[in-house]
Amino acid sequence: MKSQNSKNRLSAVGYRLSAVVMIAFCVFTVDAQSVDSVPMLDPSLLVGVRDDQPFGNWEQALPLEVPAEARDEDAIYWKAVIFSSITATEAFARAAEQNRHLTFGHLYGEPAKYRGQVVHIEGRLVRLKQLDPPRHAPISVLYEAWIYLDQPGTHPVCVVLAHKPAGIELGDNLNRRVAVDGYFFKRYGYLSGRLDSAGNNVALNTILLIAQTAALQERPIAIGSTALGAGWYWLGGLVIVGAVLTLAMTWWFRHNDRQIQTQVQSFCRPALAAATFDKPLPNPNTCRT
Repeated sequence: MKSQNSKNRLSAVGYRLSAVVMIAFCVFTVDAQSVDSVPMLDPSLLVGVRDDQPFGNWEQALPLEVPAEARDEDAIYWKAVIFSSITATEAFARAAEQNRHLTFGHLYGEPAKYRGQVVHIEGRLVRLKQLDPPRHAPISVLYEAWIYLDQPGTHPVCVVLAHKPAGIELGDNLNRRVAVDGYFFKRYGYLSGRLDSAGNNVALNTILLIAQTAALQERPIAIGSTALGAGWYWLGGLVIVGAVLTLAMTWWFRHNDRQIQTQVQSFCRPALAAATFDKPLPNPNTCRT
């Protein structure tokens, strides 16, 4: 028991010391103008990021007991969080402009190629929860957002936020339209709400971003209202098209009817003019004037 307590104290001291070093490094390597430009993440640390896996929990482990790749991932993760917390959202938006062509497929298919780049996503926020970082973390609170993109067939995207989005409450079953500009970090393994035949949660992969916050784009829309509104638009359009076609066909039939009457009358009137009383008149049903 005594050795275990000593181990825990050493673990806490080691992680706190690494957190202090990390914060000092970020503060002194980011100059006064960096808040207006997005700092680049260290490529040598990004190599250690592990795709298709959740984050490990090494809080109770001694620093030397943590695998090297896990230490690199942990270090660059918190560095991205700190940079996101102190960098202006406008800077992230400007940095993401050059990567507007990147889609979920790009990031999911080649995570190593695009890791650390600033990207832009838009979609429907369905979950926002507050995270309690481990004791060694250089920040006291984080937020986790799950967003369904506008691209059909994609898994919901996980976004770690340094600041709570303004005007959005915490909770599940949200339906808020948001936009995010942030670092693409990894292809992330998570347990979905989908169940297999044995009743276990199915493991899926998605992409994970680290950003300052999410920007609310519009007021909440009731589920189903979009489809209902679209239905009314379609119905109104069909009524208008039907009315236009009816008017066009009516004009066409009347126009053709006048032409036919003119032709028939021009044929019948000479016969009436040449008729004499000693010859029968043409059948009145032949020419209707």
